[in-house]
Amino acid sequence: MADYFATAPAAELTVKTTVEKGHGRIETRIVTISGDVDWIVSHRSYPGAPGFSTINTLVKVLSRTEHHDRCTFDTRYFISSAPPVIERLAHGVRGHWGVESMHWLLDVAFGDDHARYRGGHGAKNMAVIRRFALGLVRANQRKGSVKTRRKSASWDPNYLLEILQLA
Repeated sequence: MADYFATAPAAELTVKTTVEKGHGRIETRIVTISGDVDWIVSHRSYPGAPGFSTINTLVKVLSRTEHHDRCTFDTRYFISSAPPVIERLAHGVRGHWGVESMHWLLDVAFGDDHARYRGGHGAKNMAVIRRFALGLVRANQRKGSVKTRRKSASWDPNYLLEILQLA
C-alpha cells in the first residue's frame, strides 16, 4: 500500500492535516485517503487470497509527535469499509487510540491478557465484568492510577462501597 500512496495521482487523494496539543506534546497528523480500490479487488481474485467483505477506502496516516526533548515520526496504513469521507476517517484514526487505551488499561490494571478464560460464555462474561469494573473505577475521582484504585478497593471495603456508589 505504501507504493500506491507514493505513486498515486494527486487527483485520487484527499488530505487533511490536524494538530493537537496536550500531555506535554504536539502531535501533527496528515491523513491521506483514496477511494480508488479497484486494484485491490482485482488482486485478491486468486484462491486463498485474504478476503474483505467490502473495501471502500485506503488510508495513510503520517504522525509527527514533538516532545520537549525529541521528535518521533510514524506512518500507518489502514484498509476501511467506510466511505471515503476525510473528516470521518481522520476522526476514526484518532478515536482508535481511545479504544487501544481502554484495552491497555484492561491489560495493565485487570490482567486481561493473563485471564484463563479463552472461549465460550465464560470469556465473554468476564470481559463484560472487567469493562464494567473499569468504568466504575474510572468514574471514581480519588487520586491515584486506575490500577492503584482497583487494588485499594480490594483492600478497603469502605472504598469498594464508594466505587460501587453504595456508600
